[in-house]
Amino acid sequence: VEAAFAYVRDRVRYEPYPGILRGSWGTFLPHPVPAADRSLLLGTLLGGKGVPVRYAAGTLDETASSRLFDRTFDAPTHAV
Repeated sequence: VEAAFAYVRDRVRYEPYPGILRGSWGTFLPHPVPAADRSLLLGTLLGGKGVPVRYAAGTLDETASSRLFDRTFDAPTHAV
């Protein structure tokens, strides 16, 4: 589980884009993807390991949204 999470966190670049753009398997392509696609990929990897997965979506208030956007282009905190 930790290896799957680390892979998605460290090797799949994030792009601030609403909705699903490439799907779980398209996320393996070397392009930045939105959060929904990263979630689908992580769910696919975890599901393959027998971990039950379910998805939920929500919205952020303006303060949380701004805080998240400010961190969008930060360098990864772990080695790639």
